[in-house]
Formats: sequence, C-alpha cells, structure tokens
Amino acid sequence: SLHAQANRLAHYLRDKGVGSDVKVAIAAERSPQLLIGLLA
Repeated sequence: SLHAQANRLAHYLRDKGVGSDVKVAIAAERSPQLLIGLLA
C-alpha cells in the first residue's frame, strides 16, 4: 500500500541520519514513487 511504502522510505531515511530538520530533494516524474517520496 501507499502508506506502507512511504513508511518504509521514511524509516530508511531515518536510519541514514535524515531528521525532520534535513531537507531532501526529490527528482521524479509524476508517479506513485513521487507521492511516496513526498509522504515519507
């Protein structure tokens, strides 16, 4: 599901040391993956 994939990406980013104070660039065409990145 969309929620599960966004949650998985969010956990991955946190494991890499990305916190809420860090800006992450997303380069993607309009797709489900773009939405997942925005939600994560």
